[in-house]
Amino acid sequence: ICFILFLQRKINMTLASPNKIVNEYFAILRRLVYSVDDIKEPDIRRQQVTLCIFQSVTAVETFLNIYFRVIVSEKEFNRHEKYLIKTISDRESLDFKLKNWTKKIFGCDLNLNSGIGKSFFTLKKLRNTLMHFISTHETLKVPNLEIHGLVNISCYDKLKIEDAFNALEVAERFLCEIFRLRGIKEAEFNYMLQRWTGKLPS
Repeated sequence: ICFILFLQRKINMTLASPNKIVNEYFAILRRLVYSVDDIKEPDIRRQQVTLCIFQSVTAVETFLNIYFRVIVSEKEFNRHEKYLIKTISDRESLDFKLKNWTKKIFGCDLNLNSGIGKSFFTLKKLRNTLMHFISTHETLKVPNLEIHGLVNISCYDKLKIEDAFNALEVAERFLCEIFRLRGIKEAEFNYMLQRWTGKLPS
């Protein structure tokens, strides 16, 4: 259950339960995904699919930052608190978190070469490609004409509605994998998704 406390001080401060902002980010993601079907204009639909991909990775990274901060405050894992806080303060990359946090804190590797780990890594790679676009400076040659400096936008042009729904599914399944590595039983995944993402049971 999410809650918010409003404190009036010299500087206004809003305090909330740790899962609140993760719930908000997943709510944004679901709203984007579930409305993409209603968009008939292909260009606008593609733009929204792109936003879904961006938001899915953002929601997962926010979850990782907050969930692991909660975890290291527990007696079982509090010996890792200084390590985690340092990596967050040092602004370590998402790749670093994926490759190191579960191994260091839970004592088990997150498999990024198969299964949901690989699916999320692929999603993150697509997000990075779309977000950090680099000009390939292509040349188009047609009779009597050469056009230089063109950009290959194939990865953007190929985006489909299915990519939006996949982004949400991968994000949710990835959270379940983190829960599993934490030692939470599969029967509790629906409750954990409701708690951390606001997803209601089917």
